[in-house]
Amino acid sequence: MQALTPSTIQPAELLAAGYRGFQDPIKRASFGDGYLGSYQRRFDGNVGKRYFITISHTRAANAKGAWEMMTASAQFTRRGSTCNVEMLLQDESLAEAEALFAEMWDKMRFEHYEAFDRP
Repeated sequence: MQALTPSTIQPAELLAAGYRGFQDPIKRASFGDGYLGSYQRRFDGNVGKRYFITISHTRAANAKGAWEMMTASAQFTRRGSTCNVEMLLQDESLAEAEALFAEMWDKMRFEHYEAFDRP
């Protein structure tokens, strides 16, 4: 089994990249004091909102020590069906993680989350 590598992404980097910080009450209930916060950013296309990426920052501990980790998740829609994708961020940069979600959206031909209102 491969050892868990902590994410190299820092909260300040997320804020600088346009992510907004927030507290998720469900994650807080699940992780308690181990929940350090969440960050979310919307990704748009030409005709509307494509998807949101949400990054959750948590801390865990066991007899071998403590570590922090980040997970990135997105929800995509296609023909009325919803697809949830979650990725453990380890060696990936923020740009690499965002590129992977963009590639999934393009190749899987997901639909816009919501169309822009334009005259």
